[in-house]
Amino acid sequence: MKCNLIYLPDHAGSVEQSSSARESFERNGWTVEMVEGITPKTYRGDHKIMAGGRLSGFSAEDNKKFATKRACVTNHVEFWERVVASGETQAFIEHDAIAFSAPQAWEFRDVLILNLEFAFDFGALKGKFKNFKLDALLDSVNELPHNYPLTCKVPNSPYKGSMMIAGTAAYAITPQGATKMLDAVEERGLEQSDYIINDMNVKLEYCNPSPVRFNSRNLRTSHG
Repeated sequence: MKCNLIYLPDHAGSVEQSSSARESFERNGWTVEMVEGITPKTYRGDHKIMAGGRLSGFSAEDNKKFATKRACVTNHVEFWERVVASGETQAFIEHDAIAFSAPQAWEFRDVLILNLEFAFDFGALKGKFKNFKLDALLDSVNELPHNYPLTCKVPNSPYKGSMMIAGTAAYAITPQGATKMLDAVEERGLEQSDYIINDMNVKLEYCNPSPVRFNSRNLRTSHG
């Protein structure tokens, strides 16, 4: 499977981590394309911002965080456009991801989370859902369980109550899924990346076991 590995060329930590990420993915049989990430300085989009969402709240409260989060989600929008143009399923990989097994012939509809085993042990989600555990005996591709804890709680969001992707460090998307995401952006506007990839817009599934984990250090480049 081809993966788009997003990194920041002007950030020494990102360059270092992306080098480790690239080596791990290529060693395990993934095809890697290095993609320079969009930052507030290089932002080039013109999409509207979704009303009532988390991202629109940042625009009033914290302009720096808003600019950072808008740039982050634009990386995904441009990735979805590449997936649709190519007509092939591809993976979105952030610089702090590490692959430790090969891609499989996974069959999924829209979005496949590649690191769910580890998603609640890192970054902003670490320690928040200690009682949530995945079933030990699972199929290679699974729907999110009914007790999945990560849902949108933004009061006025059109996505309130939806199940959200557990971070965007590593996921695969089909051309059909990418088309649905682009339609959501066109219809409602941009929202923070992990809030817009939700089960109202696409079917979220995950693979077992997870072939991707995190690097040990969180650079927090998406926090502004």
